[in-house]
Amino acid sequence: MPFAIIAVIVIAAIGAGLFIFNNTAPATPVTTDTATETAIRPTNETDTAESNTATETSESDPDTDSATAYTDGTYSASASYLTPRRTEQTIEVSLTVENDIVVDANVMYDDLAEGYSNDNQARFDRAYAEQVIGQPLDTISLSRVGSASLTSGAFNEAKAKIATAARS
Repeated sequence: MPFAIIAVIVIAAIGAGLFIFNNTAPATPVTTDTATETAIRPTNETDTAESNTATETSESDPDTDSATAYTDGTYSASASYLTPRRTEQTIEVSLTVENDIVVDANVMYDDLAEGYSNDNQARFDRAYAEQVIGQPLDTISLSRVGSASLTSGAFNEAKAKIATAARS
């Protein structure tokens, strides 16, 4: 019986020591204050001061190029992707930009004038507009819209091409 008591005390002491040791040196999380990105990552203090200064400077200065980053107009770009069945699908994206905001969006699939070549495209087509129209071009990044991850990825690729072309 005394052996059992001693064993419990030793186990409790080891557990307490591990608990204290593991909780004494946590990583220092740093959050960024950008509108398009929130990241938490361990970093050193020098890194934090430099990155926060750069972020605050670009966001607080209204005369920076980001005030009107894009030229108004309608832009189109295409992207393609492979399905799990190893077939290639194409998406043609057309976005109308006014004051850096997307005011209209159209998508054409696989060079078809109307319709879709698969159900994922149909689901994507019913859902993408509400996440695109009325949004700043810089903030648009779709993920599994209408459960269509590959179509969403191709849309993002075409949007990136449009953003490059529309840059003032």
